[in-house]
This record gives sequence, structure tokens and C-alpha cells, in this order.
Amino acid sequence: MNGLLRLCILSVSALLLMCCSSRPEGVLGQSAMVDLMADMHKAEAVIDMNSAAFNNDSLKKAMRQSVLMKHGVSQAQFDTTLVWYGHHAKQYDEMYEDVLKRLEEESQELSNVKGPVLREGMAQVKRYPSAGDSADVWSKRRVWVISNSGVEDNAIMFDFKTQSDNKKGDRYNLSFKFTNSSNNELEVFLGADYADGSMSYIYRTSGIEGINRYVLQGDSTKEVRRVFGYIKASPRGSDVCFIDSLQLLRTRFSPSQYVTFAQQSWVGPKYLHPDYRAKVEANRRQQQAEEAAAQAEEKRQAELDAQRRVQRRNYRVRPAGENADSIDDETVEGAE
Repeated sequence: MNGLLRLCILSVSALLLMCCSSRPEGVLGQSAMVDLMADMHKAEAVIDMNSAAFNNDSLKKAMRQSVLMKHGVSQAQFDTTLVWYGHHAKQYDEMYEDVLKRLEEESQELSNVKGPVLREGMAQVKRYPSAGDSADVWSKRRVWVISNSGVEDNAIMFDFKTQSDNKKGDRYNLSFKFTNSSNNELEVFLGADYADGSMSYIYRTSGIEGINRYVLQGDSTKEVRRVFGYIKASPRGSDVCFIDSLQLLRTRFSPSQYVTFAQQSWVGPKYLHPDYRAKVEANRRQQQAEEAAAQAEEKRQAELDAQRRVQRRNYRVRPAGENADSIDDETVEGAE
């Protein structure tokens, strides 16, 4: 009886394991998906490098369809596979790591380029350390499939605390590659939170097929406490699109680039607003200049008074109407 019970338990466990780990019918396996995605990235690279030849959506779609035809996969099966992998993060990460590894190996063979470079097709995305003057602070997945199958499927949320080596005026550069979008509808919010409770941010509602870049300039008088925001795409119907090569690069303050700070939005108490602080600072400097000018004038008058006293002491000032003949000998001798 005990042996039969153990056999039943093992059978049920094996069945559950197979159900949990198996892919639905019509979803490509990892090996087939790696082959397909590697070729799809190469096709995207060709499109990016030949924008004049692929100057409309029909030509771009034809290029992607040729890749699907090569692998014997329909558009519907490809979309279904992407949605399934998008809901299974572990399998997706494993699959995409193999894709990137293959692209890296092929690119190394072609160009013999050395160094820490992440390649998307033939495009190069340099990797940065997580600390230093140029640091990549992005710590989440770098590859995402965007769909409309759920509320959270079409948005990438992020919230990163800054490192201990951040400085006043640091810039945060968000970049990623956006592909397979039929309408290029993209919504990006990138904000910086400061220790005094204020916040600056940018909000954009447009994107392009290919590399997208957004810059958030930190306040030059304060250090950023955290960087947060979201990237949201809106594919039509059952379509899916890709966001990959995600980076959030922090660079140091540059006076020539600080003009972008005025183009950002700001939230916080009035006395913390940059414009208000700028006016207060301008008034303070004007007051200091006026005080310095008054002190300089006072010093000049004091010097003139001192010169007059010296003149009175060394020279006798004649009374009005007195001539030189009226001066007695004793006065002349004293003057000599």
C-alpha cells in the first residue's frame, strides 16, 4: 500500500512538473527562438544602417517577414511566442542571453573587436561600470517584450537609489532601442528626487524606431537622491514590440550642457524652486555689489579727508584779502 501511494505521489509530481515547465503548442522552443531572434536582430541592424533604402513601414515589414519565412514561422506564431516568453522572465532571460552571446561571437569573428561591448545586430552599445564618473546605474533587465495582453505588460517601471559617489549637477542619460513598432507610440517619464523634497523631471510622448535617448540634468546645487520613472509603449491590437539595450548612464556636471536644466519641469515648495533661488541669489549679489561700492566710496572720501588734513598742516591757508606783504618775518621764518 505504501509503495502504491509513493508511486502515485511521484506520478502526480512528475505530471505537475511537466505541466509547469512545458510550453504551449505553437510556442517556439529556446533553440529555435535563439536562431530566429539572432537573425531578426541582424535584419534590424540592416534597416538601421540603410535608412534611405528602408524609408517606409512596408519595406521594414518585408525585411522582417523574410526572416520569419526563412525559419518557417508565421507572424501569428512569432507574436504568440514573444507573448509567452514575455510572461516567463526566467526563460526569456536565458533565451536572450544566448542571442546576445551568439551575436557577440559572430561580431568578434567578423571584426575582431576586443573589449566589453554589447552588440545588437551590427550596432555597438558600450558597457559602462556601475560606479565612477561615467556609470551605468540601470540594474534591471535590459530586454523587454511589450504587449497589450495585460495592464503591466506595456510599461517598464524603474526606481534606483543613487550611489554614494554621486555629485551635484550629475546628468542621467536614458537610452534604449525600440523596434517592431507599427505606430511609434512611446511614453517616457524620467525624474530625479532630491533630499530637500523637491523633484525635477522630463516627460516625452514620442519615440522613433531605433535608438531613443532622453537626458535628465540634475540640479547643480543639490545631489540626486534617487532616479525613477517608466517607459510605456502602446502596440496596436495583438502586436508586440521590443525594447532592448537599456542603459541609464550617469555622467558628471558639464557647464556647457547645463542649459537643458531650464527645459525640465520642477515640483516642490516655492522657496526651493530653481527660478526662485536664482532670483534670491541675484538679489544677494546685487546687494553685495552695492555694499562693496558704498564701502569703496567711503574709503575714497576718507582718503580725500586725510589728504586735506595733511595740506592744512603743511601749508598755511591765507585769509581772504590778505597779501604777501602783510606776513611778518616770524611767520616767514617759521615757514622756512
